Amino acid sequence: MINRYGYTFKNIRKNKNVTQEYVCRGIITRTALSKFENNKNSITLDNFLRLLERLDMSLEEFIFINNDYKVSPFINIINDFCQLQSNHDTDKLMNLIERCKEFLSEEDNWYVKKIKDVCTGFVYSRDKSSEHLLIKFKEFAEQIWNELSLKDEWYYLDIRLINNLIFIFDQDTIKSICLEIDYKFRKYNNFSDYEILKSSLYLNMSIIFMKNDQSPVAKRLLLQVITYARKVKRYDLLFFSLGRIAIIEKDFFEFDRISKLAKQIDFDLYHAIIEEMKELIEH
Repeated sequence: MINRYGYTFKNIRKNKNVTQEYVCRGIITRTALSKFENNKNSITLDNFLRLLERLDMSLEEFIFINNDYKVSPFINIINDFCQLQSNHDTDKLMNLIERCKEFLSEEDNWYVKKIKDVCTGFVYSRDKSSEHLLIKFKEFAEQIWNELSLKDEWYYLDIRLINNLIFIFDQDTIKSICLEIDYKFRKYNNFSDYEILKSSLYLNMSIIFMKNDQSPVAKRLLLQVITYARKVKRYDLLFFSLGRIAIIEKDFFEFDRISKLAKQIDFDLYHAIIEEMKELIEH
């Protein structure tokens, strides 16, 4: 660990009134710790994580503090991409695209490149008159799938990425993706964001089943999302799920009631739900 990590660690340790002797006992020598805290030497990641545990601090919080209490541009891009409520919000998509371009002008990153291309594809997909752009988006999505399908392990961002693309693929590919996700995602069962990502996956899969005349399967997935959304008070997941069930059941009075409730809480969410309904009805 180099740069200012040592200085940051020392400031946190002192603010917590923790002695060098306590924090380094059984991990590294006091001399090694002093050199690290004065940015004169580096230590292994394994030892650094153990030292952080002595300060009762997560790596995520340490990085946040070290970055002057700001989230890094990379993490901001990842978070905003993961929190996209809909692919209909062109303004948010364009903003994300520009931030990706700015980031990539200074640093090369596979995920940021893919996020930029995915968001660009979402914008293309809104233009029904430009079929060649939609074909280009599908080709790009297939390229990502081909790359991921060769990996022995998928990680959190891999699953996030494929989740946002899943509706683009044909039925056979979707079946393969669902099998891969089900197998590889189980390992994340105890990960902090497991439930929210699983709900997002189910929400996206439900659209696919609805569009392929498999409404009973879609409804089962949506009911699971509703249970989770109520538990953690995620109204965006809740309203999308309730709205889709209303469409499945052709209960447009209920859909109108849900959309009006959404409008009172979040106009962007309301707009996304209405746009989605139009798309499903047209389909």
